[in-house]
Amino acid sequence: AVLALGSKLYPDFCKAGNLIEKKLIEEGGARTLMQLTCVDELKGSHSSISQWITMVSKLVMPPSLDAQLRLARGNKHDVPVLHRVKWNRVSMDISRHVHTHAWDEEETMLCKRNDELVIGALISNHSTRCIAFDLPEGITYESGDHLAVFPENDILLVKRFCNCFVHELKDAFSQSNGQVRENSSHDEALIWQMQQLFSIEGEADGELFPVNASFPTPLSLLEILQIHVDLALRQSYLTDFLSFLLSRLESVHADLLVHEQVIRFKSLAQQIVQENRPDMEGHIVALIALFPTIVHFLEAFGCIFCKPLGDEQSSSPLISFADVLVFLPRLKPRYYSISSSAMASPTEVSITVGVVNAKTSEGVVVPGVCSNYLAQLTPGDRVKVAVRKSSFRAPSDMETPIIMVGAGTGLAPLMGFLEDRALSLASVGGDNTKKAAPCHLIFGCRSNRDRLYSEKISGWESNGVLQLHLALSRHVAVPKMYVQDKLKELGAELCELLMREDTQYFICGDAKMADSCYESCVKVLQKYGNLSRVAAVQRLIQMRIQHRYHYDLWGVTSQFSNDFLGSNRKRRSQKGREDANAWMGRYVTSRYSGEALEDSIHS
Repeated sequence: AVLALGSKLYPDFCKAGNLIEKKLIEEGGARTLMQLTCVDELKGSHSSISQWITMVSKLVMPPSLDAQLRLARGNKHDVPVLHRVKWNRVSMDISRHVHTHAWDEEETMLCKRNDELVIGALISNHSTRCIAFDLPEGITYESGDHLAVFPENDILLVKRFCNCFVHELKDAFSQSNGQVRENSSHDEALIWQMQQLFSIEGEADGELFPVNASFPTPLSLLEILQIHVDLALRQSYLTDFLSFLLSRLESVHADLLVHEQVIRFKSLAQQIVQENRPDMEGHIVALIALFPTIVHFLEAFGCIFCKPLGDEQSSSPLISFADVLVFLPRLKPRYYSISSSAMASPTEVSITVGVVNAKTSEGVVVPGVCSNYLAQLTPGDRVKVAVRKSSFRAPSDMETPIIMVGAGTGLAPLMGFLEDRALSLASVGGDNTKKAAPCHLIFGCRSNRDRLYSEKISGWESNGVLQLHLALSRHVAVPKMYVQDKLKELGAELCELLMREDTQYFICGDAKMADSCYESCVKVLQKYGNLSRVAAVQRLIQMRIQHRYHYDLWGVTSQFSNDFLGSNRKRRSQKGREDANAWMGRYVTSRYSGEALEDSIHS
């Protein structure tokens, strides 16, 4: 029985699982226990994986053994796993200040420039930056590739996490065999202990065993929190984490369970951990809106779990920092579209970064981990980054008509394409430039002050490299317009381009914007091409199959999830499911074009 994981956004959906099953059957002589199960990340994987495990268990578990296990579970509680912190030999070579992590030089690139692109913007408010790095010798890229950035968690957030466990860390500090000053301040003790190396062991029923965590040990708490673990509260582990905390409360004396925060925590947690609740995902979304990071959560409920609940002299905290660390997933790299041209700058690579400072539905401000990390860089800083190849490529033939759509930082990869085009046209010169097919850039931003790379783009427009169509959504004395509106405004001209057999369409940016632009193209084809909706949708899908409809989007999974959950958090509406499936149908790869056509027509 093979469970294959993947996303239909990518061309080789669940290919690894398919190959494994094929090899097991053809070369291993295995018989299939059940049909290959493919899980699409877009539709959520947690419930599908749980169903697969249940199904396999029923197929392979003898009924008598299953009955015995059920009986055993009913008569005996699971043995709780405790996580023991094992501190290494005390190191006295410790800084009195907390510094950001220093990567090894061979795995980094040198920051060359970090320029603000929006006039008068602050990092905390609508900042968009162009950040350039020197390419190490032997590293190359092409326009359209991505730069993987390995971020660091904000040092203040790291210290806030440690402050939640100050009781445990100060206790470890005071047991350092007198090698440190007893009169050290609170901050000195915390900073000193954060930089000591430790490892984690699991203990259950008196037996010790290694712990499977997202980071290696021994390491310092400072290094683990800065570069190894994701501090965002994630749905992937939330249910297990809350169940663990509820189990720890079982050891608390009944008199202490009337604590106001205990009652609040149990109310929130039980809405999520109870099985088969149809509204569970809605409660998860609501909880994460209240506590977007594990630090927010611990600061709210640390008085229950991270400090002695009751008499400090006779009790210990219910959990240790190790109990939390083992749940946290790995801090993953973020991928940014490269905005420089390999033709123009073969030894330098640049990205365009919109600095994120989001606000949840509960009003909690959450700074973007990677964008804020990048925004703080200064020339000379070393950053762990790596070039990642992409299939997102502009045509090299200057006689190919091109439509480019981008809003905000969605302009990033298009800048590399346009600079390549400008250099190619300049190299042929003369009358050959006039023979080049049209290149339309539909760019959207709030106002003229938010126009990115405006001087470059104006220069290219003057030289005939592109035709600019600017959509301003918040400019004074100008009607509000978005890129999807500008596409409709192009009308017959856009329709003619979409009806050609050689036109290439590129769209970059937010997934919701891309969806609106898709609808605009359908409406233009209907109005100016005299096509039915079925035929208009078929036309765009045909462009996808022919690899002439390209996208580089972010927020795809969240857009699907928003539609799938619907506007009502209490339940998933059938309408939400239909909208979500239709939306995904527009962006799945060509091998699913039949499904895409059916869903898009239905929408």
